[in-house]
Amino acid sequence: MRSDHHLVEAMSREGAPRTLPRGAGSVRGGARAAALLASLLLAAPLAAPLAAQDDAQPSEPLGRLEGTVRETMRPRSVQDARIMIARVAPEPAVAFDAQPDARGHYVLDSLPAGRYMIQLGHELLDSLGLSLPIEEIDIVGGETVTMPFSLPSSTALRNAVCRGLTLAKGTGAVVGRVVDADTEQPLADADVAISWREISVDRSTMRPSAEDHEGWVRTGPRGEYRICNVPTESWLLVQLQYDGRAGNALRVSVSGEEGVVVRDLSLSVSEAPTLAMLDSVGATVRGLDREPIAADDSTIQLALTGTASVTGIVRGDEGRPLPGVEIRVVNAQPATRTDDVGRFTLHGLPAGTQLLAVRRIGYLIGDVAVELRAGRMLRRDVTLRRVVSLDSIRVVGRRNRYADFEYRRKNSPVGRFVTASEIQRQHPGELGIFVQHLGGFYVDGVGPYAHVFSNSARAGRHHCGEANVVIDGVDQASINFTPPNEIAAMEVYPEAAGAPAQYHAECGLIVIWTKKYGATPPT
Repeated sequence: MRSDHHLVEAMSREGAPRTLPRGAGSVRGGARAAALLASLLLAAPLAAPLAAQDDAQPSEPLGRLEGTVRETMRPRSVQDARIMIARVAPEPAVAFDAQPDARGHYVLDSLPAGRYMIQLGHELLDSLGLSLPIEEIDIVGGETVTMPFSLPSSTALRNAVCRGLTLAKGTGAVVGRVVDADTEQPLADADVAISWREISVDRSTMRPSAEDHEGWVRTGPRGEYRICNVPTESWLLVQLQYDGRAGNALRVSVSGEEGVVVRDLSLSVSEAPTLAMLDSVGATVRGLDREPIAADDSTIQLALTGTASVTGIVRGDEGRPLPGVEIRVVNAQPATRTDDVGRFTLHGLPAGTQLLAVRRIGYLIGDVAVELRAGRMLRRDVTLRRVVSLDSIRVVGRRNRYADFEYRRKNSPVGRFVTASEIQRQHPGELGIFVQHLGGFYVDGVGPYAHVFSNSARAGRHHCGEANVVIDGVDQASINFTPPNEIAAMEVYPEAAGAPAQYHAECGLIVIWTKKYGATPPT
């Protein structure tokens, strides 16, 4: 595991919003101009365009402003932008604002003549503490002024957020703020740990190899943090850790088109699990120079509770509600399934940033970050994407689909053979937790981004990577892809010797058989 402390730094701690460099572009007049416009917008009541006629002389012709907001930081929407304009002369001050349509076009008509300050704002820029240029324009009665705007590029955003750092090509940034979920106050001096895996292929041998990276940043006095030089188009694990406690590890990805992703975090200092508890189930993102924490044997499985609740509807790609979807919060005790109209409700949940795990056979795994608060109900709808849709087939003969499992269970001198009843007796929230406590394997991470490794295979082979997880004959699957209650049988081989020859087992093998087609699972 490689520690990359030089890649990440705490966010700068000055209080004023920052302006983008010229060309992205900077504010004309700097922060003082931005402050002036803000004060004008607050002091002058926002008027609908037609209401401006009340402030103008009846015979005074009114002007018009229009333009187009050009999108350069996809996938952000231009409809999240806002055009703000305030008259600075003559008195009285009058302020207006408008939002562009889906094509980026905006119009402000019936403007009284005068000297104006105008600025383009955006939700993303607000969350980053950044601002775009303030321009000055003259509105003349009876005339139309055209003012085009461009949202900043991903490179401009990244450079503004990570100013002062040398940034590598193909990298981005994750920024945000951290609060105490119990008090909503900023959490200063908290740690935000991050890790990711880079996969490369040797051109001569065509064999893949993986290198793990990790690091951490400490939050500023307002709970702010920034993590720069993280790879784009890759999955990153981010976890909030504070005072010996930690939240769920969240999966974050920065696309090359975005450059910067905002990920605010919260932690219930009173209800969050300890780092030792999370270490016991392999749910800790290791930070810089952090060693594994000794865990008590009683912390085999987490079953966190609280007073928060979440409700919503799960829908498929086509928008129709999905019944029978398994819903739970990772590391929490409550679990449920959606009803006939796709609705679900979970009570008794811990507060803070939590991970809502959404599972249904035939659909991609859904993991949704939710902000839960003690004593409150959160509404969060979820959309699942179908993995593949197969045409119906007519079955003319059926072989016991578990025949291979049964044969090897009776004849193989190695391996461990687990049935559905054995799994259910443990009530594991995730299969990875169950596998880790079987022995012979350890699991790094949680949810769909968990990685499973064979202890003996790695000890004997320095370059051995993840164990091969096979689900219904498909290699290289995720250990947590299938919910434990959907598993009919499982074969576990920490070493290649004695493993089924049809599967790649050099670094360990786990073969999973799911409950399908009405076949009777092994007992």
